[in-house]
Amino acid sequence: MFSPYPGHSFHSKKGFSLIEILAAISIVSVLFAIILVGMGSMSDKANEAITASRLKQVHAAQMLYAQDHDGIVTPFYGNADSGDNEMTWQRRLFPYVDVADVEGAAEDPESVLNSPYQNMVEGVPYWKRGRSFGLNSYLAHSNWRYNVARVPQPAKIVLAGDKVQGNSDYMNTSDGYSWVGSGSTWGLPAYRHNGKTTAMFVFMDGHTEVLTEEDLELSPETRQSVWRWW
Repeated sequence: MFSPYPGHSFHSKKGFSLIEILAAISIVSVLFAIILVGMGSMSDKANEAITASRLKQVHAAQMLYAQDHDGIVTPFYGNADSGDNEMTWQRRLFPYVDVADVEGAAEDPESVLNSPYQNMVEGVPYWKRGRSFGLNSYLAHSNWRYNVARVPQPAKIVLAGDKVQGNSDYMNTSDGYSWVGSGSTWGLPAYRHNGKTTAMFVFMDGHTEVLTEEDLELSPETRQSVWRWW
């Protein structure tokens, strides 16, 4: 074709083939998936850090409560010898974590008393969604009776942690002594971290750990676990 510009010629440009377009779409999809995985991983790590921070605050509040109550941490509800369901451990800690004593405060997903994974069900008030942190059920055992001083090795015994969201204030244990019914998840530990393989716990000394279901089981050698020392 004649060109008005010496040294230049016009050529029709070849368009992309269907295979090239599909290949490009495939590459973009893979890159997008990688970005989403990366963002999800960062979100999981952020929520893990928030969970650890909140559980440490629960521990600190429990220790402050114990200082004011002769070394006794909060019972699950009522007091150590009664079943007053209205006075839960969360409500007892309100003054120590700067939470207003209002309806639903114990289930507030923004509160240190719950996991950042607290399920938000549209149209359901948060006080009807249950709670996502629970105390170690062995606190009520006669060998413990909520007494901080009775724990021989605080760094080895769980105080509180992630539990399946619901209307329970303590965790049924995973050490072979759980009394939860077969097939039920009521009060069991909730595995929310590391691809839903670990649950976060705060120990009696204040440190936090993410533990697998196997970590929580009864040791066949010592017949002990992170839940109890006897």
